[in-house]
Amino acid sequence: MIGAAIEVHRHKGPGLLEEIYEKCLMREFEIRGMPAVNQVLVPLEYKGVTFDQPLRLDAIVDRCLIVEIKAVECVLGSRKQPARKVNRLDKIAGDRNVVCRC
Repeated sequence: MIGAAIEVHRHKGPGLLEEIYEKCLMREFEIRGMPAVNQVLVPLEYKGVTFDQPLRLDAIVDRCLIVEIKAVECVLGSRKQPARKVNRLDKIAGDRNVVCRC
């Protein structure tokens, strides 16, 4: 996955919109034979209530790795740590055919 992201960055460089990087990264996954889906909507539930707005994942690779694509002009010190959108994907795996056993 990291190699695919580096390849996209090599070819496209910095400064583009996240949507462009997403399309390029999905193409790179396809070239590399890495199964991936993008813009996956995951219902959010809390204590028996399902919220109207689902969680939107930029991409899931090989049914186990969540990819959150970010494009920024500069990286501040507080943003250098990777974002963690989902801690336990196995909680939502049932309805989305996603397996988190990496």
